[in-house]
Amino acid sequence: MQKKTPKTRKIRHRLFAFLSGSLVFSQILMGVTYYSGPGITSETPEAMANNIITLTNDKRGDTNAPVLTESKVLDQAAKLKLDDMFTNNYWEHVAPVSGKQAWDFMKQAGYKYEVAGENLAKGYHDSTSTVDAWMNSQSHKDNLLGIKYTEIGVAVGSGTLDGKPVTLVVQLFGKPQTTLAAAVNQETKVLAAKQSAEISIFSPIMAARLPYFLAWLILFALIVFDGIELHKLGLHKSKKHMFEFHSALLINTLAFILLFINFAAIK
Repeated sequence: MQKKTPKTRKIRHRLFAFLSGSLVFSQILMGVTYYSGPGITSETPEAMANNIITLTNDKRGDTNAPVLTESKVLDQAAKLKLDDMFTNNYWEHVAPVSGKQAWDFMKQAGYKYEVAGENLAKGYHDSTSTVDAWMNSQSHKDNLLGIKYTEIGVAVGSGTLDGKPVTLVVQLFGKPQTTLAAAVNQETKVLAAKQSAEISIFSPIMAARLPYFLAWLILFALIVFDGIELHKLGLHKSKKHMFEFHSALLINTLAFILLFINFAAIK
């Protein structure tokens, strides 16, 4: 086997340095993009809300549950609940200060119901992952497939909770109160459930984030190999080369910290 010449090693070192520099630059751009919108939906809020209704009815169709009709009044009630959560910085079925619940916002919007339900979601970026997460949770699934419901309303919005950008989803179910039910003051049944995006490598959100981590790993490997080449070539004594190496390593470390912070921020 032919022994590698110093010239070949220098070419390989320059190649590693070039690739490292390119990935450092791209990592900065990726990190800024990642940090600026970890909780922002990949669909427009209107499209995501409409798609959630469509997907919900698809799931109901698989179980022969009645198709739900979109109610503009329930849409309005869901939007009132969504705005209240962002305004008062909470993500709960019951507002911590006012004590308001989804049913209060339904009444505020003018919706009288016999049966009502609520699903909440936080941190999901698209309609498919949101509905899939609800279907994987029994309490949400019970609401989503509930045969007593006839109408649905959905609101989706992005904002800030606890200083972190995030997307929230409010899904309301209902059956309008009939004249007879109102006359006998029929007792209403309310069901509520909420779902937060799971921080798992198998979750849709993390699957979308994997390229960022893979790019970091590739960059880290190239920097390590470049450091090895520097020592083999005796260039570790050069202040210029070591400055370049340490700078690349520092930026890579900062990129990892940035990714880790945003990994935790998904909650």
